[in-house]
Amino acid sequence: VRGNRIFTGSDDKLVKVWSSHTGDLLHSLRGHDGDITDLAINEENTLLASSSNDNVVRVWSTENFHPLAVLQRHSDAVTTVSFCPNTKYKKLVTTSLDSTISVWDTSNLEAVPYVLDGGGKIWCLAWSPGGTRFITGGDDGKAKIWSIDPPKLVQVLKGHAASKVINLSLIHISEPTRLL
Repeated sequence: VRGNRIFTGSDDKLVKVWSSHTGDLLHSLRGHDGDITDLAINEENTLLASSSNDNVVRVWSTENFHPLAVLQRHSDAVTTVSFCPNTKYKKLVTTSLDSTISVWDTSNLEAVPYVLDGGGKIWCLAWSPGGTRFITGGDDGKAKIWSIDPPKLVQVLKGHAASKVINLSLIHISEPTRLL
């Protein structure tokens, strides 16, 4: 799958798979009842996750594009889906406007996820370079740093007092950092 497929999600409730070589549509993945809000591929390129404002996360095989799981934990729109880049952990993290973060075990998608309280609607997520921590941003104007093992809050970065954090990014540096 690496490098030869393009994945798109839209307000037509579909995830589409395209050939990056020819531009041809290869698959239309159906199942969501709302707009697609995010897409993610795991590090091994074997799983595709899609989220929607239908409150559902769907996980698909990238080998045959069959559905593998329907994850229904959130009670409001799912804003991000992101696989842990550190393959040691086999985790999928989802965030939602219901103020929760769900940490799913991708080796057993039927297991109940570990749920964290995000403290308000959550809009964005980014991973640390080593994949042992992730950062979320949301309506409370704070960026929050979480560990993946065990899933817990590590640090709160305050500074956007009167507004929400709707996007964030990390710079990957080679020297060790204190927070990440």
